[in-house]
Amino acid sequence: MLFFKKHIILSFPILFFISCNKAEIEQPIQTVTTTNNTNNNDVNNSSNIKLKFLDEYIYPANENFKNLPIGGLSGIDYDSENDLYYIVADDAYNPRYYTANIDIKNDKISKPVFTDMLIFDKKDPFYSSRFLDLESILYFNNQIIISSEGYIQGNQKPSIFNSDKKGNFLSEFTIPNIFLQETVHNGSFESLTKVLINRVYGVQMNYL
Repeated sequence: MLFFKKHIILSFPILFFISCNKAEIEQPIQTVTTTNNTNNNDVNNSSNIKLKFLDEYIYPANENFKNLPIGGLSGIDYDSENDLYYIVADDAYNPRYYTANIDIKNDKISKPVFTDMLIFDKKDPFYSSRFLDLESILYFNNQIIISSEGYIQGNQKPSIFNSDKKGNFLSEFTIPNIFLQETVHNGSFESLTKVLINRVYGVQMNYL
């Protein structure tokens, strides 16, 4: 597991599920690619899933990439086809995510090498109408899915949206109103996860 300025904490959160409004994710998850002689039934059976801490990497302070400080890294996902990591920054003034190469050998993490950075254009009508305090990121089917916890004290509700890899807004996910009524300021929609069935994503409501 990768640890940055904000440590990522393993937990067993209560999840709610969301569906995409308007533009759909192009293809549903239909199959699961497995390795080490593990079949799909094993993957879907939670009793066969085990977590073991291997290593951490704390990124040095005061380092920049493309003239912005590297810090507040809040979420990470992995594109296995291209061996590339997507890492979102928790910075409402410059909402952005990075791509990075991370070499892992003998269960040890080398220093991440940042390869690119995308800043969401606040001139876009959707981005300009939201307070983008980004928390979590998923990569799926050449699209980016991101959760933002908004700014509750300023009446800016959390949101979950997807974009293409150039940052162009595609759609916003529909969130049941019940999960927007008592959201916590600076503590909502902290993480996303992929579910192995259909076209569904789970969201952790609050930090631990």
